[in-house]
Amino acid sequence: MEAPSAALPHVKIRRTLLACASSMLLLLLPAYLFYCLACCCCPPLQPGGALPEGGDTGEESYERTQLRLHERRDQQKQQQQQTTGDVSQLLLLQHQQNQQQQHRHQQLLEDPNTRWGVRESAGSAGNDDDDGGGGDGGGGGGGGGGAGAEEVLLDEEVEDRKNRKRNIANNINKEEAQALGAATRPAPAPAPSLINGSSGGGSSSSSFSSFGTKKLPDAIIIGVKKGGTRALLEFIRVHPDVRAVGAEPHFFDRNYDRGLEWYRSLMPRTLDGQITMEKTPSYYVTADAPALIRAMSPSTRLIVVVRDPVTRAISDYTQTLTKSPRLPSFASLAFHNRSAGGGGGGGVDSSWSAVRIGLYAKHLEAWRRHFPLEQMLFVSGERLVLDPAGELARVQDFLGLKRIISDKHFYFNQTKGFPCLKKPEGSSLPHCLGKSKGRRHPAIQPAVVRSLREFYRPFNYKFYQMVGHDFGWD
Repeated sequence: MEAPSAALPHVKIRRTLLACASSMLLLLLPAYLFYCLACCCCPPLQPGGALPEGGDTGEESYERTQLRLHERRDQQKQQQQQTTGDVSQLLLLQHQQNQQQQHRHQQLLEDPNTRWGVRESAGSAGNDDDDGGGGDGGGGGGGGGGAGAEEVLLDEEVEDRKNRKRNIANNINKEEAQALGAATRPAPAPAPSLINGSSGGGSSSSSFSSFGTKKLPDAIIIGVKKGGTRALLEFIRVHPDVRAVGAEPHFFDRNYDRGLEWYRSLMPRTLDGQITMEKTPSYYVTADAPALIRAMSPSTRLIVVVRDPVTRAISDYTQTLTKSPRLPSFASLAFHNRSAGGGGGGGVDSSWSAVRIGLYAKHLEAWRRHFPLEQMLFVSGERLVLDPAGELARVQDFLGLKRIISDKHFYFNQTKGFPCLKKPEGSSLPHCLGKSKGRRHPAIQPAVVRSLREFYRPFNYKFYQMVGHDFGWD
């Protein structure tokens, strides 16, 4: 009876353990099932704890998007800075190349072994040393010269306008060609032909036309017709710091209504330190020109090339005679009465432009009302032939330029009877002024010449006193 009762506690223990195990299973089974379900539905974490794409939260996605936008903005800023740096380097390189070219030009100019030539400008041949200046050309005198004078005036105006249009068209074509060529070829090597836009190569003015700006003239050669203004302009253009218009603009006597911007468009491009110039000899005898030029710029420097008024009048008549062979004689135009042509100076017709232009003192009075004499330089046309380097030295000093043009740039042409620039590099022909220069004057009766000298003498003396220099015409 004791054995069964002794085994009873063991049975109770087993039953208790089984009941506990069953309870634990019932408790753990839902947890296990929930874990399994979570493992099946939720993707695993990436290495490093990062969520896979599409698995990040809304806040993390916004931060990631902002980070990417900041990165893109930083990249764009870096690209813009790099582009700006490239442009700055390009501009700096172009500026350095231009300075090197100018330095090379300076060395070539100062080298006595360098031979030079000056470009024949588009308007040089047509302007014929002041063609069209003085208003009425070769006529305007008494007697039968009136009709011929009007025809000459029209011819000169038409010719001058054609020259200006040709000059503008040539400048436009050159700039277009240079702009097209700049994209396909490197900058041209410096050469003597590049000085002042002179001819001698296909890219003659590219180094200057590609840089600089067009500005209103700093200095103007205002007169006088047949005094030597064309020669002076061609000579001074050899200087590397001078840029000049070839054709005569006639802005302040014929084209003022076109406006200053039109006038500026005719000017060549200049760099810092370079001087812009133009020459129109008829300005000196135009009544409104002094006030108009002062209104443009009171600091404009004025250059007047003067010549013995008697010789100048004969040269003026000679030029007109080549265009109008039926022009009356010089004496009949210079005097009111042809029979009095050999008499005293009282019969001189000062209304004829060839005579009127030579009254330098009378015209100077109008200029002195608007400009001080310190802003005017009077160049001797005779000295420009006998000593071109000496007169050019005065001009360079007046313009504030370094004296570069000297005797080594000139030689005397015995055939033409005036100085020429040394022949350009690679050419066997020298460069002189056009065929219209050095014309043979017609024979004038000595009595006519003496009467004109008597007429001009008091005006010449007054002119000497006004400018403080005796030109020795008497």
